Amino acid sequence: MMWLRVAACVLVSAVLPAWVSAQTSPIEWRPLYEPGCGGAITGVAVSPHDPEHMITLGDMLGVAASFDGGDSWKPTFGFISYEFPRGITFHPTEHDTLWIGSATGPYKSTDRGVHWQSKRAGMPELSDGRYTAMVETVLIDPADHDRLLAFGGTSRDWNQSDTFGAVWESADAGESWTRLGTITDDRGFVAEHVKGANIHQVQYQPGSSTRLHLRTGSGLWFISDDGGRSWARHEPKGLAGGLSW
Repeated sequence: MMWLRVAACVLVSAVLPAWVSAQTSPIEWRPLYEPGCGGAITGVAVSPHDPEHMITLGDMLGVAASFDGGDSWKPTFGFISYEFPRGITFHPTEHDTLWIGSATGPYKSTDRGVHWQSKRAGMPELSDGRYTAMVETVLIDPADHDRLLAFGGTSRDWNQSDTFGAVWESADAGESWTRLGTITDDRGFVAEHVKGANIHQVQYQPGSSTRLHLRTGSGLWFISDDGGRSWARHEPKGLAGGLSW
């Protein structure tokens, strides 16, 4: 398969916001140019421990790291494929550790995002020509940092993986995984290992270590009140045309 590298750029504002003064010139932007992750930039995140530390993800050609607030970018190493959705998770207390999801499962870095290791023990084996464990994001339990959750899907809306909707749990900081079940659009959360809903986004409710919110690609909303071990579909009131967040 031949890949075509498409240039991407990050833009930063060169002036103060227009609302600061009626005399202020219109907002202008200047490019920081290709950060080194190719194609569309699917995710950008700033470390909660260091505002100069940034990570960007590309949908075709990898991950780039910056340690000067985005003025320059460094290449990264260790990936077996280079397609990434948008999930970037910084460890809450280990400042050098972070996680990302990818088309070939979760990856962990312990040097601030320069070198990465595949961490998919317990997930389906790798297969030539097919994504067997596509992961949108990895979350760390706020109350137990050795407990992680990984979610099957991709906000890039590829359709090559049978693990869409999968919810995996790790009790050993990501060294091994156990599948808890599957989020489906039509049957809710089921125990079967079937192809389910494309999970686009998941997050812990702020201030809670047990309640999580999840959105599928079709706009359905699910809530877990037991740390991700079970899920129920939530029907929001007053929202027409589905849910997008």
